Amino acid sequence: MKGDVTSIRITVALRDALANIGKKRETYEDIIWRLIKEAGYNLKGEKER
Repeated sequence: MKGDVTSIRITVALRDALANIGKKRETYEDIIWRLIKEAGYNLKGEKER
């Protein structure tokens, strides 16, 4: 893992949903980044045109 690390508090239901969305061997961070990109946002959290 690169850079600083922090934690966020999520419900068990959200954790389970992320696990179901994830692909084999994909970390929660990988899943979240993929969802952000698929939603049309860049790495800075700005909506891409």
